[in-house]
Amino acid sequence: AVKERYVVTIEEFQGGAGLDAGGAERSALADSAIGVFASHPLGAGTAGYPALTGYEWPHNLLLEVVSELGLVGVAVLLALLVGIAVTLRRAARGPGLRREVIGAGSLLVLPLTVAISSFDLNGNRTLWFACGLALAAAQLRR
Repeated sequence: AVKERYVVTIEEFQGGAGLDAGGAERSALADSAIGVFASHPLGAGTAGYPALTGYEWPHNLLLEVVSELGLVGVAVLLALLVGIAVTLRRAARGPGLRREVIGAGSLLVLPLTVAISSFDLNGNRTLWFACGLALAAAQLRR
């Protein structure tokens, strides 16, 4: 199944096909994710979105989390992001390493923005790396 998924993706790139970032296709993906959440508020399970909709992923991290992991998944994701923000803020206000902490936090902005507009949970490895880097930078002064 994984091989088939990648072959289809490669063929779409080679053929120039793909989703229009602002078009009806993107809206259909979002509507499908909202529909999955409406019928499964606690989540449809991992890989539930493609199984129920026929689409690969909703191209929005929050919509994927809410459709597959439900309210609990969204709460955990938001807790992670808020925890990182609070940790970075405390570290930036503390003595030393202010530039490093602000830099690590700034590096998190782009992957988070991309995650909200494209890719899937697994395809956002850069986001997870940036989260870890931000937390590590905040702990350097210890």
